[in-house]
Amino acid sequence: MHKKTLMVSALSLGLAGAAFAQEGAAPTQGSAKEQDTMGAEATKTGEPAKLGRQDKKFIKTVIEDNGRELANAKLGVEKAQTQDVKEYAQKMVDDHTKTGEEITAISSQVGMELDKKEKEKEMNISADKQLKSASAKDFDKKFMEAMIKDHKKMVTLFEKQASEGENPRVRDFARKTVTALRDHQQMASRVLEDVKSGRGEPVTTGEQNPGMGTDMQKTKPMDPGTGMTDDSKKDIQE
Repeated sequence: MHKKTLMVSALSLGLAGAAFAQEGAAPTQGSAKEQDTMGAEATKTGEPAKLGRQDKKFIKTVIEDNGRELANAKLGVEKAQTQDVKEYAQKMVDDHTKTGEEITAISSQVGMELDKKEKEKEMNISADKQLKSASAKDFDKKFMEAMIKDHKKMVTLFEKQASEGENPRVRDFARKTVTALRDHQQMASRVLEDVKSGRGEPVTTGEQNPGMGTDMQKTKPMDPGTGMTDDSKKDIQE
């Protein structure tokens, strides 16, 4: 009887010890989804989420690359020779202006302010030299090739940040924006094909000189005998 009691007591102590060990065990790392939820909750409560080295590098790279993309796009609006290229360039101006505003706001929200030297660098970003010096004949092709190359680089950058970034706010920005960047890259490929095949419609004179009416820009055919246009003749006859 005494032996049976000792066995029961030992069993009880063993079970209690196992339960205590389980309670004191270190928590395991949660899934990526759980980490995102925890990060989002930290942001909601006003606690600054961790900003890792990759997050900081990503923000700086995006500000610089996006600024260059914007400068190239503005040049594209000015120098495009075909309508599709001009419209694509204008879309890039609109979209990358928005991206620049978003990344600047996010960098401020996560407590990463650019120093004076970095701000000056951002303000002085200019278009690529090869695009500036490109002739009218070659510009559209070179511009679209540059757009494809630059967007491919940005897609890779944003995909890495979307999957490996530490800060939830910066990571969510990357996930949202990379979809638009992929669309930009695909659009650029289609426009380039049209440029190479010669299918693109030339930019009208009215588009290049918005201050003048289209009728004023188109040269009317003149009668070689009188030196007058058909419209001038009609005015005199009337």
